[in-house]
Amino acid sequence: MYKKLWDNPDFPKCEWKHVDVIDVTDGDPNALLHTCEACGREDVRYVHQLEHDLWDEIIEVGCICAGNLTGDIDEAKRLEKEARNRTNRRARWLKRNWKTSRNGNPYLKHRQQGIRYHIIVFKSKYRQWNFRVTVEKPSNWTDDPSPFAPVNPIGCNYKKSEYEGTVWYKSPDQAKFAAFDALHKAPRFQAGKKSNYHVEKTMTDILGNHLDEVEEYVTENFLELTFEDGRHPKDQIDHPDEIEAELISVAFGEAKEKSRKDGTILFEVAAKMLVAPSFSFQNWDMSYYDEDEGERICLETNTQEHDQQECLIPIEVSIAIDEDGDTSVDSIDFMKNSVTLCW
Repeated sequence: MYKKLWDNPDFPKCEWKHVDVIDVTDGDPNALLHTCEACGREDVRYVHQLEHDLWDEIIEVGCICAGNLTGDIDEAKRLEKEARNRTNRRARWLKRNWKTSRNGNPYLKHRQQGIRYHIIVFKSKYRQWNFRVTVEKPSNWTDDPSPFAPVNPIGCNYKKSEYEGTVWYKSPDQAKFAAFDALHKAPRFQAGKKSNYHVEKTMTDILGNHLDEVEEYVTENFLELTFEDGRHPKDQIDHPDEIEAELISVAFGEAKEKSRKDGTILFEVAAKMLVAPSFSFQNWDMSYYDEDEGERICLETNTQEHDQQECLIPIEVSIAIDEDGDTSVDSIDFMKNSVTLCW
């Protein structure tokens, strides 16, 4: 019995294929790290599962051995980075903007790469928890390799599909994590298939790898923006007391590099937001004069909803690059704090 597969003369040394990459500490930070079956390294956190036509079992190895066995070390590093990012997203999952429905069920509206996800967590009569996910995918969806393509085109129809968990959980948090795992299942990889951004580190490569994080920032911070009346002053006869907007979708337009300094690249990217505005007006016909306060008090507010419209807002994204060429998001900020809406 060979302790290291590399020492086995019958062990194939090339043409292995990736099956999955797993973080052994996902859900349990104190879990024991894995030992690479190929070289015997004992501190492997991200385990690469590989398969081969001439080997009966799936093997579990570290990143370097995976790169050597598949013949593509860059792809092995990319897949491990995806697994690392997934772990980080999972750690932030419960901190997302979960809301409560009228029935008391937690729900979350999540958008990623132009696809809408409506996740709801519900309770059974036996006091156990499960999740249901409604997926809305654009009918004219295309796998466009450009990260700046309109991933959720304006005015397109959406195809709906619904999924429900098959296992019941003791707490709503466990059900939320199960929903995350269902949505972020690692894909099966094909030998020789390269990432869209696998070659040189061009501007498109660097920024394109992090557009999911930029989209998540826009979605979570959209309501912090100020919405302004964009009508011509001559048309502003009735001034709305409050302007609100619901974010429908986000796409990305032109991007440009602003500066490079000390291993950090600063980008400016245009976020195209499809919003549904609403305007609130106080109905002064339903009011009275409060003598104690010395002012007129309005009892009723009328809200007018208007057609969806596209707004453009620039976003500043800072990307850090380490000595190995790996990139991470340093900061994301809106370059202006107000959005002008017309009606």
